Amino acid sequence: MNKYYERNKKWKEEHPERVLLHHKKYAEKHKEEIKQRAKKRGKLPKVIEYRRGYRKIERGKAQKRALLLKKEKGGKCNSCGYDEEIRILIFHHLRDKKFGIGEKYMSESLESLRKETEKCILLCPNCHAIEHLSKEQIK
Repeated sequence: MNKYYERNKKWKEEHPERVLLHHKKYAEKHKEEIKQRAKKRGKLPKVIEYRRGYRKIERGKAQKRALLLKKEKGGKCNSCGYDEEIRILIFHHLRDKKFGIGEKYMSESLESLRKETEKCILLCPNCHAIEHLSKEQIK
C-alpha cells in the first residue's frame, strides 16, 4: 500500500469521532444526491442512526412483507398447525420454483411474491426439515 493510504487509515483509527462527524455532515449536505442515487438503484434506505461512521439501514420493509405474505397464507404450519411465532414459518415450494421467496422480499414486487407463494405451503422449521428428509429418502 502507498504511504498516503496507510497514513489516512491510521488517522481514521485514531479519530473515529471526527470520521463520524464527517459522514454526518456529508449525508446532510448531499441528502438529495444520495436519494437520487438510491432511487436509480431502486432502493430508498431510511437512515436510523450512525454508529462508528457506518449507517444502520432500516430492514423493516422486508420483515413487514414477509409477515404480510405469511398472514395471507394462513399464518400457521400446514402440517402440524404451529402458530405461536409466525416469523419462524418457512415457505416450502410444492412445484415449479421460480425463486426462493426468502431471498427476494425486497427485490421482487409484492404481486410477483404473491404469485410465487401460491405454489407454496407454510411449514414450521421441524416440519420443513422432515419434508426435505423424506424427499431425500425417496431418492
